[in-house]
Amino acid sequence: MVKERDIRNVNPWWVHPKNIDKDKHIQSWNETQLKHTPRLMYKLIKDFRTVNTVVYTLRGLRQVGKTTLIKLKIKEFIEKGTAAWNILYYSFDLQEKPRDVVDVIQKYMKITSRSRDNKRCYIFLDEITSIPNWQKGIKVLIDNDEIRNCTVIATGSQAMDLKGSAERLPGRRGDVDDSYDKILLPMKFSEYVSDLNPKIKDVIREELYSEDKKIIFNELFNGKMNKKIEKIDVWRNELDDLLKEYMMTGGLPYVVNKKISDGFIPENVYTSYKDGVNGEWVQLNNKEIWLKQLNNAIIKSQGSQTSWNSLTKNTEISSHNTTQDYVRTLENLFVVSIINRYSTNTKKALIKKEKKIYFQDPFLFHMFNNQASNRTSFDQSLEYLEDEGNKGRILEGVIANHLVRWAFISSKRKQSFDPHDHIFYWKDKNNKEVDFIYYDGESIEIPIELKYKNKVYKKELGGMSSFLDYTKKKGLVISKNQIGVQREYVEIPASVFLVLI
Repeated sequence: MVKERDIRNVNPWWVHPKNIDKDKHIQSWNETQLKHTPRLMYKLIKDFRTVNTVVYTLRGLRQVGKTTLIKLKIKEFIEKGTAAWNILYYSFDLQEKPRDVVDVIQKYMKITSRSRDNKRCYIFLDEITSIPNWQKGIKVLIDNDEIRNCTVIATGSQAMDLKGSAERLPGRRGDVDDSYDKILLPMKFSEYVSDLNPKIKDVIREELYSEDKKIIFNELFNGKMNKKIEKIDVWRNELDDLLKEYMMTGGLPYVVNKKISDGFIPENVYTSYKDGVNGEWVQLNNKEIWLKQLNNAIIKSQGSQTSWNSLTKNTEISSHNTTQDYVRTLENLFVVSIINRYSTNTKKALIKKEKKIYFQDPFLFHMFNNQASNRTSFDQSLEYLEDEGNKGRILEGVIANHLVRWAFISSKRKQSFDPHDHIFYWKDKNNKEVDFIYYDGESIEIPIELKYKNKVYKKELGGMSSFLDYTKKKGLVISKNQIGVQREYVEIPASVFLVLI
């Protein structure tokens, strides 16, 4: 049974709104050099129609900053005038039953009945996946009309359980146009740049409003170079330097801050994040050794086509079907992305063909790539990135991740968005390949090649030329430093392209 004093203790803003500033997550955020505010924070909308109960989930990689995001959101609500009594936070680390969810919220409603105003309430339920079938408690409250005019934000470290449980609340999640299931990902390159370079941040703000980005990309995908890209390209030297750092740290705010404050990434940081992934993996009754073997196999195949059978041969996993399940588990845990081969006939994935598998963030790649080394993970990562070919492999994973993000940003159907419907690779009958195909589901169907080298020659783009014979349109080449419009394609430097997303 949850005690009233326990609820009051974790909601100190009820005593005085300024107490939010004493919260350990807010204080820790204030003490960091890089004070990252996830853009997702602004997607948790403040006001809805009075009768509309909304239930969001917030998922993401362990230690990506979900609780910090919640506390920043609470602080923003309070500072913008939401009554402190209209905000509940509770973490379910020690609770066990759906009844505990009901108990906490009912106690909150009773405690605040005289102090709450009649406007919307915001209920933040942290680590709710500690409770099996937690959604049953929410269902009871909704069906009994006990959380009318409330927004519920449920978070948890067990990402797969959180998503699956929320799907068992059909018709009870409210009326919103955006996605119910929010995902907090590591920083995009544009966020990383904005946080580290205020001058470029001002340029991004001035030149790249959301609608401007869509116009710029539509032109780029149709073989044109918007003049705003030239204004970004002026900063290419600075962007290139930041991209080199990003290929080491990735976009995890804590990792980036450690690199800034210490000048390197301590070994315990790699260990902590690896333990986080291992913890979720083991909770699914999987063997830890299989995770290590599978990630080693994925690293060996990075940037190349591979099959479930090929991956299985490099592990002690007994079946390629089991390997497939495990890789999809890693995708659901936000560790890897699976890119399928594209069919020009159906405009869909050829799911029985070979895949490409990328780590979703450079730091995750380094974290698993360094497992067998006797050197520090940071030194091993530095050495790995001294090789230009290795940089290209890391960057290919970054491009894959950012294309998925752009596909979601551009999607008109966010609640049913599936990245496998939009980002692919392609190969013709002569085995000429295109790194990525971006398909928006309607008219845009563009081949994208990454050529991270000083000079790109047309003869190296045989796969793209083959694909363009089919589309009769233009392609996109993401280069190291070339920019311009060619007869068959547009060239844009990788650092400039990434900052557009």
